[in-house]
Amino acid sequence: MTCTPRLRAVAVGLALTCSLVAATRVPAAPAAEPEAGALAATEDEAILAQAQRAFIARDYASARELATRVIGNWPGDPTLQTAASVLVLSEVELGDFDAAAERATALKTQISAQRADSAAIEYLDGLLKAIQARKADYESAIETYRETAARYPDTVVAASAECRVGATHLLYGRRKEAEAAFRQVIRRYPESEPSLEARLKLAGLLQQHGEHGETERLLAGIVGSAPDTAWAGQAVARMRLAAVDETNRPQVQARLEAIIAAHPDTEAAAQAAYGLGEVLMMSGNVKEGIALRSKVALDYPNTIIAGSVARRTAASLFAETRRMADEGEAATALALARKVATLSREDSPYRKFAEHLIGALQSRVFEE
Repeated sequence: MTCTPRLRAVAVGLALTCSLVAATRVPAAPAAEPEAGALAATEDEAILAQAQRAFIARDYASARELATRVIGNWPGDPTLQTAASVLVLSEVELGDFDAAAERATALKTQISAQRADSAAIEYLDGLLKAIQARKADYESAIETYRETAARYPDTVVAASAECRVGATHLLYGRRKEAEAAFRQVIRRYPESEPSLEARLKLAGLLQQHGEHGETERLLAGIVGSAPDTAWAGQAVARMRLAAVDETNRPQVQARLEAIIAAHPDTEAAAQAAYGLGEVLMMSGNVKEGIALRSKVALDYPNTIIAGSVARRTAASLFAETRRMADEGEAATALALARKVATLSREDSPYRKFAEHLIGALQSRVFEE
């Protein structure tokens, strides 16, 4: 999930609260034998650090769980304002606006009772306003999409609007509501393009939570029903994520090879070919994997992924071409320059530079 400008400001506020909390800590005097309470406090600080790292990594569910553990261990401790801040911000990102507002209000009351800290109070006032504004934005978006779906029932417009409802739930961290909305689109409009998007987004949700069986069925369904669409390409890209786990690589490789055989010259096949290159690289066959990935631009020239592969390949080949030309390897440089020209778009600067080099290198090769 991407933080809104409001929440970026809130995140900056988190740093302010952290610094305020740190300033209130009084270092304990060294002791020969650490007391049980001191050990518990140290463990608690380690959990809090984990919560902060999880929040930064956008793992808001883990951040909330870890921060809750800290607060549960030491209720009422004024130094737990940092944990409470992490908890509030995680609840906001997970779409639990009411719980976040309640927690922020309680924290504000606690700080007010303990000391007159205007900076912390001002931060919490801003946080509460941001929570309410984010909640209002969320509710307004959901209402708008539902009204659109009701106005154009049983049409692709309604299917798209209902898919947007699911995407909005997902954006605001409401996983269960998002899952229900995507399933409704798939059930009501199984043959529509929004259904493909809903399947892909639902597969992403399930994949994140380890539900691999249904994830694979959803992705395979997208590829099988619409292999030459961008949705199929993205589905294959999700399939190859499983190859990160070494034990899954043989199955992933077999699945990608099957897609290429079943759906030649499609977006799905292009992504599968690129994925095979990645699997080879993960398995240690780096040179072979790079060569296979680079071939995608030539073997599947009219696909979406071909353009991005061609640009990356042209950029790296161009650097190698210049190096070879400077080192006097004219024949090798000429071959590379021609490949750059083939891979680059007509308006690409790499194409123009490559054509210039080809002219210069051809005469040099002839002289040799």
